[in-house]
Amino acid sequence: MVRHANRRPRRWVALGLGAAVVATGLSVLAGSTAQAATPGTLYVANQRANTVSVVNPATGTTTKTIPVGSQPSGEAISPDGARVYVANSGNGISNGTVSVIDTSTDTVTATVGVGLNSGALAINPDGQSVYVANAGSDSVSVISTATNSVTATIPGLDFPLSVTFNAAGTVAYVGNQSAVKVIDTSTNTVTATVGVGGNVSAVAVNPAGTRLYAVIRDGNTVVVINTATATVSATIPVGTFPTGIALTPSGAAAYVTNSRDNSVSVIDTATNTVTATVPVDTRPSAVAVSPDGGTAYTANRNSVSVIDTATNTVTGTISGFLTGDAIVIGPATAVAPEVTGVIPSGGPVAGGTTVAITGTGLTGATTVHFGGTAAAFTVNSDTSITATAPAATAAGPVDVTVTTPAGTSTTGPADRYTYTADTTSLTAGPILFTVVPGHLVLTLNLSATLTDTTTGRPAPGQTITFTVGSTTVCTAITDASGVATCQGPCPVLLALLTGHYTATFAGSATLAPASARGSLIQLH
Repeated sequence: MVRHANRRPRRWVALGLGAAVVATGLSVLAGSTAQAATPGTLYVANQRANTVSVVNPATGTTTKTIPVGSQPSGEAISPDGARVYVANSGNGISNGTVSVIDTSTDTVTATVGVGLNSGALAINPDGQSVYVANAGSDSVSVISTATNSVTATIPGLDFPLSVTFNAAGTVAYVGNQSAVKVIDTSTNTVTATVGVGGNVSAVAVNPAGTRLYAVIRDGNTVVVINTATATVSATIPVGTFPTGIALTPSGAAAYVTNSRDNSVSVIDTATNTVTATVPVDTRPSAVAVSPDGGTAYTANRNSVSVIDTATNTVTGTISGFLTGDAIVIGPATAVAPEVTGVIPSGGPVAGGTTVAITGTGLTGATTVHFGGTAAAFTVNSDTSITATAPAATAAGPVDVTVTTPAGTSTTGPADRYTYTADTTSLTAGPILFTVVPGHLVLTLNLSATLTDTTTGRPAPGQTITFTVGSTTVCTAITDASGVATCQGPCPVLLALLTGHYTATFAGSATLAPASARGSLIQLH
């Protein structure tokens, strides 16, 4: 535990138990070249030993022990799994530090000075900054991950013990002495305060970002906050002196460590009720859930308990720790998305067709392209996206691709979408002609209107050819209203024998051909 002899002695006694950080590595940033942590690797902070243990959970063995700063009490792993940040709270008198671990070598590559008794931290989902809660300084230090330096300090907090971000990284939530502070990360200012009536030892946001779960260690409850209204919507009784919380990747369940009960409360987030209580080893202080949601791990005084989330039973215990006070997990291996079907498989070049895209690994999609053109879309699930086909510049097949932080889907026959030329109609205008006495040639004044019948709009800028029989009289370009007008000579005998003229549109890359006939002779 962390103790402080002069300032706020009663509040320092249990700081170590309230400094747990939940695993954050559930997504992968594109473009990372670092060799990230092996998926599923555990990093356990040993507060009494001033080390971090690197653990292979499959074998239950510690593969490396990394010296860090004094009394490590909190951890966070970068979204790409390349770095682990460790908050070293120190002795409660001198300022704390943050150790930066390169997971490719499992060595400390930087140490960043922060505020007094830094017991918790979280990394922004964009991977660009780390927020460190300094309980003794009543502040949050903002660290740039690019430079490993403090770029801002947010004052005005009250003994902050915990911090987390929404999925977008636009909002940070900091657990204080009796409230949760809401921070705008673009300005690093407090925008709201939600009273919860007790010390907030841990916080977690559901994947949708609609609910915040605040663990009240001296109230033996978890408070649910509506993030849209910044108000408390439910209070859930749990065990004695709860200290840590982790949500499953789906957000359907929350796991809460009860330090003095030696147990974990399992909360059904749909009903806000405890559905199971799992006995674990002595003094659990922190919990993390595997990227696939199948396993929860609790950091206990001298061990890690392994919980099967399907049965909510302990299936194993990993020993060899000295006051495990925080635990994080290496993120899942990134798998690029795959498109396995598009329905319908084609539509007009005008766009606007609603297209159902099926595949795998579609969660977190950032763009959907039809050929080289971006489309508006909605992610329905990991296997389904609904997109609106954008307008095309030409008819023909294109590949539909989906991009996520893990990469872009490869192309193939299954993702083909074929654009078809818009249908058109051509309407011949009334005939006007001039007869010159003594000449055997008429001067015809011809017109026709071209319409894109797929969109219902005029088709400007298209060439219309007017003929009588096999003789071309004239050609014209449609104006903004889709109307083409021209005049030209036509032999009187040809006009009498044919009796009509033809307006012809040969088609274009995006418009189907059309033709229309107009009479040259009217019988009365």
